[in-house]
Amino acid sequence: MGKVRIAGTRLYIDLLLAMIEGGANFDEIIKTYPGVTKAELMAMMGFVRDLVAAKRNRLKGDPSRSKPTNLEHAAIGSGDTNG
Repeated sequence: MGKVRIAGTRLYIDLLLAMIEGGANFDEIIKTYPGVTKAELMAMMGFVRDLVAAKRNRLKGDPSRSKPTNLEHAAIGSGDTNG
């Protein structure tokens, strides 16, 4: 399984999250990477939120809620090119 990225780009979400952690806002990211849209960045944040929620639920021992519910964002893709 590859690293998670913005679909149709080579921008991995860990890079974009590091930019946000460093103080960049969405407008600055879009200015740096003009091919990325605000909708894609919002989808990325929703994806990350769902991953955190899934991990929290697994840690609480609630297997019925262990899978992220919002992973079908069109803006998020896998870096895995094999399928």
